[in-house]
Amino acid sequence: MNPMKPTLFGCYNIGQGFDFHNLVIRNGSKASDECISSSYPEIMKNYDHAVEDFNKPSEHGNAKDWWTHPDFAPPQSSSQMLDPLRKEKLKSVFELMRNNCDIILLQEIVEDVEFVKTSIGENFGFSYKMSSEDNRGRIGDALVCWNKEKFEKIKIIGKKETSQESDERCRTRSAIVRLREKSTNKIFDVASVHVPGYYIKEPTEKNVVNGENAVKLLNKVLLLNKDNPADISIVAGDFNSDANPTYYDSEDKLALSQRRFKLLTDKGFKRVVNNQTTAYNPDIAKLKIGNGECVLDHIFVKSGKNIASEPQLLLEGDFHFSLEDPSKNPSDHLPLFFKV
Repeated sequence: MNPMKPTLFGCYNIGQGFDFHNLVIRNGSKASDECISSSYPEIMKNYDHAVEDFNKPSEHGNAKDWWTHPDFAPPQSSSQMLDPLRKEKLKSVFELMRNNCDIILLQEIVEDVEFVKTSIGENFGFSYKMSSEDNRGRIGDALVCWNKEKFEKIKIIGKKETSQESDERCRTRSAIVRLREKSTNKIFDVASVHVPGYYIKEPTEKNVVNGENAVKLLNKVLLLNKDNPADISIVAGDFNSDANPTYYDSEDKLALSQRRFKLLTDKGFKRVVNNQTTAYNPDIAKLKIGNGECVLDHIFVKSGKNIASEPQLLLEGDFHFSLEDPSKNPSDHLPLFFKV
């Protein structure tokens, strides 16, 4: 049997339109992209008007739907101005992934499903599996793509179990597929996940449970193949929990924030990303800790005896990205590249 060559993965929470808007608000004045920097004054003007309107008393008092807050929903004029720029930046990241990666894992795609499919899918030699639909029939939040020349799909893992899950936040946030590498016959179980979050400053038994239930469902699905385990299992994506929190005032809060990771490490998974900053979080920014930078995106690998080498995170050259850089990265998360 041929020795297995390293397989290159790309993992990316692409964010949504409001994430790019807020990224430009924070950093647009110093962006190296001329289109972004020249748009910045008008974006700020629109933003200031939106904040002013939001703070006006209403007939219902000051309690307005959080989704209308300009921190989350940009004014329509700003969205129209920024969306083409965001798509242009995403295309550049997708092109890098297509040209280098064997397997791509994406999260938070629900706003951009068709754009993602035309940017990475069949036209470029990739097949894909998306997560289950939500209660309104919309496609889920996560996606796995694989190079058809190098891999073939054996099966979608846990389709029945996932679709029957009653909690939408668990059901729609993972895509899991079993692949065979054609050159070596090695079997890969690959899961792209977007674990439900919680108020990260104050983890409690009640608010961390949705994320833990999602990881428990993931473990249950992966164990469906316990009698025929994969050579390599990969679980990667946005876990919405910081791997290196320095801001908790009790050991109990720290332990709660780490429990979703322990659910995987107790099953033999090894975490590849430990302290590498991967995301911006506004709640952490309000604490004035690390400019809001944190470690929310994680890669877990469980390998059989035939693994070629230790998993390795790739951070140099074309694979180097910076947070808070709208000229190159349109998301509040970093694209992560690693090889196994």
